[in-house]
Amino acid sequence: MKSDYEDHKNTRKVELKEREFEIKQLEKEIEAKESRFKEKLAKIEEKASEVDQRESEIDVIRQNLEKQLEIVAKKKEELNRTVEKQIKELESIAKLTEAQAKEQMLEAVRGKAETEAMSLVKQKIEEAKETANREAKKIVIQSIQRMGAEYTIENTVSVFNLESDDMKGQIIGREGRNIRALEAATGAEIVVDDTPEAIIISSFDPIRREIARLSLKKLTADGRIHPQRIEEVVTKVKKQLDEQIKEIGERTVIDLDIHGLHPYLVKMVGRMRFRSSY
Repeated sequence: MKSDYEDHKNTRKVELKEREFEIKQLEKEIEAKESRFKEKLAKIEEKASEVDQRESEIDVIRQNLEKQLEIVAKKKEELNRTVEKQIKELESIAKLTEAQAKEQMLEAVRGKAETEAMSLVKQKIEEAKETANREAKKIVIQSIQRMGAEYTIENTVSVFNLESDDMKGQIIGREGRNIRALEAATGAEIVVDDTPEAIIISSFDPIRREIARLSLKKLTADGRIHPQRIEEVVTKVKKQLDEQIKEIGERTVIDLDIHGLHPYLVKMVGRMRFRSSY
């Protein structure tokens, strides 16, 4: 009996050391992910800094353009006064030759044309300023969206592989009835796209993703896929997974030699088996 007890005690020590090693490995993985997250955050901050610099450059350009517009406006006023003066002179002078009259009229027309051209330049400058502001905002938004998406997609998406793309039509069902029933029953989003022999399961809740994955596995293996069958399978999977979570929690607290833990907390420990590390 004493030998059996010693063997059991030694076995428990080995198991606890293995568990401690697994926990340390998980901590290393978490630290690695935190490091990657910090690197990505630094890239976002770098992009934001670049955008700030571009906005400063745009402000300088805008100020220069405004000064140029002031100069153009003054020139426009001078040209208008000149044109009016020339027209009055033409009206008052009766003894001009035909060639002289044509030349002075052409000068007046040129002045008006220059005024219209300057107005067009002003319009184009305003359009350029608006475009620059839009592009600066777009850079910020795209940078944040891209870096944020790269980090979150790992923890919100699962891939369910199919033996053949022919199953996709069966999963979608007539007028999308099957896929709607599956999403309503599992609480996860089922994405059927052009990805070959695969379906995307999306949800922030890892338990919902696992329920959807196991349900799809049973449905595709059985081949009978319709709303009623989907509801039956999902209900059964939820019950089985709930029992599995409970068993995992109980085994874990026993392995860690923890006693008297509330059943709810035991279940939460089991749920951590399906939780993604951040």
